[in-house]
Amino acid sequence: MLGQMKDMYKLQQQAKQIKQELDWIHIKAEIDWVVVMMTAWMDLASIEYPDDLMEVSKKEKLADATKKAIEKAKKKAEEVSAEKMKAIMWWMWLPWM
Repeated sequence: MLGQMKDMYKLQQQAKQIKQELDWIHIKAEIDWVVVMMTAWMDLASIEYPDDLMEVSKKEKLADATKKAIEKAKKKAEEVSAEKMKAIMWWMWLPWM
């Protein structure tokens, strides 16, 4: 059992390191006039609209609102996924008890 716990700790540390590496990688995608930048961990970094689309003050407000809406949807999706994974994780721990 101690060996399994050590293995789990090592896996946790490796996952943490990979997440940190993925946070530094940025992916840029452009469709028509919208430019979206995300980390490889799928966190939204920025949204850009062209200057000639609208006034600068409105453009910044639109980009901010769009980013917040996407982040809110992602958070909700993560919560749903975590809830579904709870059952799986519970069954993984049963043999150790």
